[in-house]
Parts: sequence; structure tokens; C-alpha cells
Amino acid sequence: MIIENNRYLGGHLIGIGKIRANGELEYQELKNPIHNKIVSVGLDHLFQFSGSTYPDFGYASSNDSAAGVLWASVSGRSGYGYRAGALHYMAFGSSSAATAFSDSDLGNRLVDYSSVKISERTSPYNLNGTRINSFGNYSFKLTHKSAAVAETVTVNEIGWYGAYGTNSSNPENKVLFARVVLPSPITFNPGEFLVTTYQLDETNSNTIATTDASFFGLKDSNGNDLQYEKKLVRYQTTYSESYGWSNANYLGEPKIDVSGGGRVDFGQSYPYLPPYVVSPASNAYSRFSFSYSTDPTKTLPADGGADYSGLVAFSATGTSGENYDGQGVTYTGVGSTNKYRDKKFITGIYNPNMIGNPSAYTDIYYLHINGMAYRFGYYDDGVWVPQAWRKYANQKVTFTFRTRYSTEDTTMS
Repeated sequence: MIIENNRYLGGHLIGIGKIRANGELEYQELKNPIHNKIVSVGLDHLFQFSGSTYPDFGYASSNDSAAGVLWASVSGRSGYGYRAGALHYMAFGSSSAATAFSDSDLGNRLVDYSSVKISERTSPYNLNGTRINSFGNYSFKLTHKSAAVAETVTVNEIGWYGAYGTNSSNPENKVLFARVVLPSPITFNPGEFLVTTYQLDETNSNTIATTDASFFGLKDSNGNDLQYEKKLVRYQTTYSESYGWSNANYLGEPKIDVSGGGRVDFGQSYPYLPPYVVSPASNAYSRFSFSYSTDPTKTLPADGGADYSGLVAFSATGTSGENYDGQGVTYTGVGSTNKYRDKKFITGIYNPNMIGNPSAYTDIYYLHINGMAYRFGYYDDGVWVPQAWRKYANQKVTFTFRTRYSTEDTTMS
């Protein structure tokens, strides 16, 4: 059974300028942002660690920048290589050819990749940061300063890159994430720098609670089809304009702070999947990535809430070798327009809490899997009627959680 959340990504160049050889900054926010194209290899970079499709890298600690799409900083774990987030580097070139989804670099890159961020504040917003637009809808922006121009050049294209490799300060393998073709060229003289502000928008699916008449064919405790209501779970505050682009502290997933660095407010995530739900009050949330409740009155969290009350982790209630919380699946999206990564969550035969009693069962009314909440039941004239999934001791069940990134060029199959 496949449980999926889709994140739609789109981006624009929203500000551009130059630093002249004398240090003078000329910069403007664009009234008409320039649309980008996010390319195939850039999406692949989000789902892989150190360029590998192999899934079992273990758990990434909080100093890993591979946790999600939006990390800007460079860091990594010893023995696992180093990785930079998809927007960490910027470069420019002279080609005016249209971008293809299959492109892997600029058409004619003129300068080296630059990871330098400009973090001066311009009223009323910061040049870098994270913005909560609504529940499940977020924007992220970064302002880069390019490498210096060595000779007079004409700039027609700009690209943003992630990276991976063994060099901790500058991973050697650069990966194009997005490319913009300028509507008109800009000329740069020796000693000048390009300044760009790029905005990436992320829209999650499942932000509105929806019902379905069958939960993958499972039955309730009375032998009837198990029905359910589902919803995305993300911790976030209510958006306030006063936060501007500086509200990185108020969103429980990887984000960009006002200095242009990557941030994440939890202690553990996975190196090849975006994080799930997070509570800023505790780093112990990771044990709830695959959890359940036996409370028939438990409701889905409100928008932006992270309600763990009554949840019990499956991984804490099975015997060794009989319960797997987060089993990796090899990534198969390279070269494809279908971009997703699967992760398996498997209940052991004596899970939950039935060790040594093969005739036992547990009635489960609520599941939380990797940031998606499911409560079992249905509405009857507007009144919620709970159902229980009867999990027997001799039953092993596999849930496949699919994280999908979509753009205008991807497909669903």
C-alpha cells in the first residue's frame, strides 16, 4: 500500500543587480519575476546522497545538509561524504538557448560556481529567508554574489546548483537545479559581480482533510471496509506579514535563514527524504514517524499543529528483527520524469505490544506515517463514526511512503 505526499516546486528570479569594480551595488527587485526551469538532475539531487541511488545511508544527524530541498549550507557526515543543498551555488553564462528538462549545466558557463550570499537587509524584507504563505505553502529565497568577471562578458543565463563529494568546504560534483534565461542580456565589465535573488515556492498536497471509502482493502474490527480521513501534518505558526522573510524559526522543516544558511529545527531526519512532522519543543519527535493511537476520539491536527498526544511508536513495541521503521528503497528516478522516493514502514507480526501472544490483536484508530495523519472511520450525517483497524499478532503489514517532487515537466507515472 502506497501512501503519498506530493510537493510541487516552482521558482523565479525575483531580484537582480551588479556590484561594480568600485564596490557600488546596483540592485532591483523585479516587478515581473523571470520564470525558471527546474531540471531533472536537480530533482534527482534531492533524493540522493553523494550521488548514489542506494538508500541505506543510516540516519542523518542535524549537521547534514542533505535533509531536504532547501538547505543552503555545506556539511556532512564523516564516511558519508559531503553535500550542498540544491540552491547553494550560483553561476552564469552566455547562452540564450531555452532550457530543457534534461539539461545538466548552463549552455556556456562563464564563471566558477559561487556560494557567497549577500545578507544585507533591504526594507521591508531580508534578501534571504523563509516565508509561510499558508498551511503547506512556503517560499524560500537566496541572494547570491557571483564570482568576479575577468573580462567583458554578456550574460544571458543564470543557474543554481547543489553539490556532493568528499571536499567538506566545496564538494567537487556540482549539480544543476534550476536555470533562468534572461529576457535581455546584461553586460559585465572586468571586476564586476552579478547579484541574483532566487525564490523557490513549495506547495504540499493533502493540506485539506479528505475522506476515502477504503484504506487499501484493510478491514475494520467488524469485517467491514476500513474507511479513513487523511491530512498533511506540518508544524508551522500562523503567517504574519511582520515576519517578512525572516520567519525561519516558525516552520518545522528545512529552510533558509536570513544569512542565507540552511537551518533545521530538529535533531534527526533522513538523508534522502524530506522531513516529516516536527515539534520545536522536542527533538524526540523522530520516534513518531511511524506511530499509532488506540484512542477512537483522536482527531486530525489543526493546520500547522503537531499533536503527538496518545501516539505510540511502532518501533518501540515490536521484537528485534520483526519491526522496521524506515526501510530504504533504491531510487529509480534518474533519467525519468517520474520523481519520487519510497520508504517502507513495516509492522512486525507481534507489533504492537503482542509479543508472546500469537492470538492477540490491537485495535488501531489512528496512524501517523512520515508526516501524514490517518484516522479511521467515516461521516454519517456530519457525525464522525470511528472504525478500528484490527491488527492481529500473526499479521505483518508494509506501508510504503512515497515523497514526490513535481514541476511543470514531471509526470505521475
